[in-house]
Amino acid sequence: GIVPYIGVESRGKYSELLKILRGFYTDKEEGERVCTGMSPTELRKHLSDEVPFIQFEYIRDYGETTWEKITAIQLSSKDGVATKVLLAVEDVTALKEEEKRRRKALIDAYHAAEAANNAKSEFLSRMSHDIRTPMNAIIGMTAIAGTHLDDKERVLDCLSKITVSSRHLLALINDVLDMSKIESGKLKLSEEEFKLSELIDNLLDMVRPSIHERRHEFNVNIKDITHEEVIGDTLRIQQVFINIMSNAVK
Repeated sequence: GIVPYIGVESRGKYSELLKILRGFYTDKEEGERVCTGMSPTELRKHLSDEVPFIQFEYIRDYGETTWEKITAIQLSSKDGVATKVLLAVEDVTALKEEEKRRRKALIDAYHAAEAANNAKSEFLSRMSHDIRTPMNAIIGMTAIAGTHLDDKERVLDCLSKITVSSRHLLALINDVLDMSKIESGKLKLSEEEFKLSELIDNLLDMVRPSIHERRHEFNVNIKDITHEEVIGDTLRIQQVFINIMSNAVK
């Protein structure tokens, strides 16, 4: 609300009031700025019948930082010049703190939205790369099956490899559709039992079409595997190896 100035007489010369107010400020420049803005010359300059009041804010030190607002209201005038003015001093510290809190909340919300968008863009960029490998494998195996319709075993082998690539592709698509994971930038790792030999076979099935297309030679040498049956996130492990292998093929 409107607060009185401690130590200021209720009556007296206005120049004496400004002198007392100037002494309230430890920051002399701030005190001078406030008193200049409240001087009769400045008030007459800015107040008029068209602009009956003006306001300005400043910081004052009562032992702790305080924001105050002065409102100068023209009560009467003569020939367009103010002759009587009411000065109202209001403590607006709470309003300033609330404004500061809301501004911080908006900034935090902006940064959170920006981080979510960046995570989403990065996630989708990686996924578009990951999706191409199993998709190419499906297309390649389908083409091979189409040219060997009379060879039942060859067709069954192609269908089996298409199934493996399709499952991997479906798992990737499910990740893309899970927007909560994308926006948080976090993906929960699953724990499932699988065989390393099957994982390697699946990897080879998915990258082999790209290898053949580019006429590369590819050899697999496996040794010193103590435990073939392990627990882990097969989708993530396949993603890592597919990225390494597809980059090597390129």
